[in-house]
Amino acid sequence: MNGIILRQSLENTRILISGGAGFIGAALAHYLLLNTKAFIIIVDNFNDPDNSQFKEVRLEYVKNEALKNPERLQIVNGDIRDKGFIENTMKTFLPQVVVHLDEQASVVNCKNDPGEKPQSNEGEIEKLLQTCKVQGDQGYPVQHFLYVSVSPQKTDEFIVSSDAESYHMPCTGLRLFDVYGPMGCTDMDCFSFCKKMINGEKIYINDHERNYTYIEDAIRTISELILCIPNEDDNGVRSAHYNICDDNPVSLMTFIATLANVMKEQDVLRSDYDYKDYIKLIDKQPVDEKNSYSDITSLKKRILSQPRTSLHDGLTEFVKWYIHITQGMHVHMDLLKQICDGFNKVYIFGAGKFSRLLLSRLGADAKHLFEGIIVQRDNNPTSINGIKVHHIEEISDKANVAVIVAIENNAEVIKLLKNKGFNNVFYLGTFMEMNDFQTIEKLIKRDREIESYYDYFINNKPLFKYLEIETLNRCNGTCEFCPVNVNEKQRPYKKMDARMFYSIIDQLEELKYEGKLGLFSNNEPFLDDRISLFAKYARDKLPNANIYLITNGTLVTLDKFKEIISDLDLCIFDNYISDSIPENVVACLDYCKQNGIEEKIQYCKIPRDLIRSSRGGKSPNGQVSYITKWRCQLPLVQMVIRPDGKVSLCCNDALGLNTLGDISNQSILDIWYGDSFKKIRNLLKNGRGQIELCKYCNYNDLRDVW
Repeated sequence: MNGIILRQSLENTRILISGGAGFIGAALAHYLLLNTKAFIIIVDNFNDPDNSQFKEVRLEYVKNEALKNPERLQIVNGDIRDKGFIENTMKTFLPQVVVHLDEQASVVNCKNDPGEKPQSNEGEIEKLLQTCKVQGDQGYPVQHFLYVSVSPQKTDEFIVSSDAESYHMPCTGLRLFDVYGPMGCTDMDCFSFCKKMINGEKIYINDHERNYTYIEDAIRTISELILCIPNEDDNGVRSAHYNICDDNPVSLMTFIATLANVMKEQDVLRSDYDYKDYIKLIDKQPVDEKNSYSDITSLKKRILSQPRTSLHDGLTEFVKWYIHITQGMHVHMDLLKQICDGFNKVYIFGAGKFSRLLLSRLGADAKHLFEGIIVQRDNNPTSINGIKVHHIEEISDKANVAVIVAIENNAEVIKLLKNKGFNNVFYLGTFMEMNDFQTIEKLIKRDREIESYYDYFINNKPLFKYLEIETLNRCNGTCEFCPVNVNEKQRPYKKMDARMFYSIIDQLEELKYEGKLGLFSNNEPFLDDRISLFAKYARDKLPNANIYLITNGTLVTLDKFKEIISDLDLCIFDNYISDSIPENVVACLDYCKQNGIEEKIQYCKIPRDLIRSSRGGKSPNGQVSYITKWRCQLPLVQMVIRPDGKVSLCCNDALGLNTLGDISNQSILDIWYGDSFKKIRNLLKNGRGQIELCKYCNYNDLRDVW
């Protein structure tokens, strides 16, 4: 490491990363939190509409690494072009190292327009450098300033040297080449190529050689360069400039071929897909360089960690991540086009994350399908992805018009639209899983946990964690999302024999059951006047079990509540009727507060016409037309017993269409470890499509698997 002063440790060093929620910035912050004892300050203005969801996911990724020492991470929302903001931020945190990554990640990034070049923002760098100099003049010098540069190499070297001389601080320029990997930006080559391959679209390129750099290699290199402060040259200037890239350039055609092979290996593309059938070569643009790779000889002389991940391995990690992300963005195109073809005009309601996800997933098709986007509030963009945004009051022609609601508060919006004269209203969740990227990341983690729990179950045969006993199969609710509400066709009346209930509890006592016991399932538990007696018996026999129930509260008097609450760990009131808290529920809440047992009661206000999960494909207002790819944990952790002793597939089998056992002639253990449950588990391990009830069920249980 000639000419370099190696700082031995970053312990307690304050490092400010501008653009810290971006692709490279977040990866760098995570790496430094994991591998050093530095304090990290992330600065970002979160203003990128195309990648804002990814920024949330990246920040969660970084925050999780800082959980053990949260004081080591600060996240500041603001724009570094705002002089007052950056001066205040620098004054507050007094960083010793500044890494400016609020620039394009690549020198050249082939998008739909291969001639497009990233634009440098020298004003941002200048403001940062000026603020750093002021901080140094006040006795708190920035020991190292690093920033991404995108000008031609000789120009970059001159700029970095000039900055180091002008602002009297060590400066290092970083020239990055085509960085790619998980959590990257949607304009990355691999992102756009993946989408085009899956959709069978043409891929327009001008073929040339490039240096692709895997994200982990890039941030490992940057991290080591943070430690390397340039020595003074003959003029007393401390500056350095490095190209960061893999030193094995590949042609764009080779990149696409490798990506196609990886996608086949991961079962994303059919085995007979031939990428050459979809390639369309175009002429080189006037501004294009023939090739965009560079020499990293100087980098090799300075540090040990040069990029070394092979293109195949890097793309494999990207494709695995892409598969999970796009699972939550799958759109049932046939149904969507059927709706759009059936009306003169189709609008999307909502300009938020779900409408943006839909438009992103549809790509160019969106402009042909939708007339525009309807919003209710002011201060919205004039267009999103090229589709015009209209205020709801601007739409006068409502004849043969359809609206697709793309927000979560769907019940209120559907009511609003119908009051405004829109008679054909559809819910986006019917043909697309409405998961934002943050939720998808949680589902990815849970999906992996379920996958490993399947193997654990086979080897260790654990007992269920959740048992629901439905003692009476009736409900007095009118909830539109529920298959057993009073307005739907009723199930044949069943009431559990008390001796059967006691037998179930006795078996649980022998098993020393300590899991959750719900004294309800798809019913209103207080319709059974024995429910308090059942709760008492269960508590006496199962002192360590977590006994709870959920009620709509309409039949619960204060006396009934007092009678049962001592034997429950939790009583949940779901109010589907009144906008205010009903008086009887207020009395129960007050009773718990007065007696110091507030943790035993929970109140929720839920619109009765809310569209929720599809409930095994049987929800009256929430049926879907797609098969979710997320695994289900319920057959591994839950047992549901109906009033006649029959055991349902799960809590979403509200109508009891599947029977996996019968308590009247089988023991709990015989049922749980029996052939029927075993068959269901084997089928669900590979997805939901092979079981009729599960096929169109989009319920995702987020309770702890382990």
